[in-house]
Amino acid sequence: MAFSELQMVRNRFGSILLILLISFSRLPAESNQLSRVAFEAKQNGLIVAFEFEKPMSPDSISAWQAGSGWFYFTLYNVDADSADLSKTQTPREILTFQPIVTLESTQLGIRLRQPIDQYDIVQVEHPNRLVANLHYPAEQFASLPAVSEYQQEQRQFSSRFKRTRSWLYITGAGLTMTGLLKGESVSAEKNWELVTGIVTLAATYILDKLWPKP
Repeated sequence: MAFSELQMVRNRFGSILLILLISFSRLPAESNQLSRVAFEAKQNGLIVAFEFEKPMSPDSISAWQAGSGWFYFTLYNVDADSADLSKTQTPREILTFQPIVTLESTQLGIRLRQPIDQYDIVQVEHPNRLVANLHYPAEQFASLPAVSEYQQEQRQFSSRFKRTRSWLYITGAGLTMTGLLKGESVSAEKNWELVTGIVTLAATYILDKLWPKP
C-alpha cells in the first residue's frame, strides 16, 4: 500500500472517530425522577428533603439565593411531574413554591419570609434521598420570636434570682449571727442556726459567682 493511500485511510479513520465522539457526547445523560419533595421549618432555617427513584449525588443539585427574595434549586438531568409537585404541602415560612420542569433539569423556586444565608446539601439514610439544610442569617435568627421569648425569660429569671440572692444573704447572715450568739451554750450538732446560716451563705456565694450575668 502506497504511503498516500495509508495516509488517506488514517484521515478517514480519524474523521469517523471524531464523528462518533461528537455523537456520543450529544447523547442525553441518563435522567433521574424526582418522586417527592418535603419541607420542614426550623427556628434557624428550613429543611428540604428530596426523594428520587435512583441514587442521586449532592453535586447534581445547585442552589442560590436570588436578590428578588426567591431561593432556587436546580436538579440536573432530573425529570418530575410539575402538577404533583405543585400539590406539595408547605409550611407558613414559605410564601410561594414553584416547580419548573424542562428537558434538561427541574428547577424548584421557593419564596421565604426570611432570606437564606447559608446552605448545604447532604445524602442521608439512603442513596436515593438528599436533604438541603437552609440557614437564616445569624441576625435574623436572633430576632425570631422564639429566641426573643427565651432571652426575655432568661432576663426575668436573672432578675428574680438577684432579688432572691439578696434575701438569701440576709437570711444566712441572720442565722449565722444567731448561732454565734448561742456560743457554747449548745453543742455544735444542735446549733442548727449556725450550720444552716453558714451553708446558706456559702451556697449563695458560689451560685452568685457561677450564675451568668445578664
